[in-house]
Amino acid sequence: MQVYGIDLSMEKFDANFIDAKGNEKNKEVKNKVVSISKFLSSVAEDGILCAEHTGAYGDLLVSLCNQADIPIALVPGYTIKHSLGLLKGKSDPLDARRIREYGERFTDKLVFSEYDKESIYCKNTELLQREVF
Repeated sequence: MQVYGIDLSMEKFDANFIDAKGNEKNKEVKNKVVSISKFLSSVAEDGILCAEHTGAYGDLLVSLCNQADIPIALVPGYTIKHSLGLLKGKSDPLDARRIREYGERFTDKLVFSEYDKESIYCKNTELLQREVF
């Protein structure tokens, strides 16, 4: 199983993962349908996404993950921060790494997020309208 750590923000998200060769990779993805879809198409077949819960910023990602049958868990930042002990430094790629490490360490505690079909339709309509305007 490959865990992807996702640090969400309004305009973009940072993803951190270990590639097939064992190298740590960081990827910045715009928080838009096309960019997220392209990223999700590159996720490993056994991949799971672990993201810090940031409210509405993650709605589009969760919706697209549900459509692509990719499991995604939204974890409160407080839980992640306190599970890894006292750590110094703060940046989006570093946060994504810590989220990935949390997901790898506590896979059994992850609760995966799913929208029902009607909610996905409403969210997608709302999000697509947001992108147009």
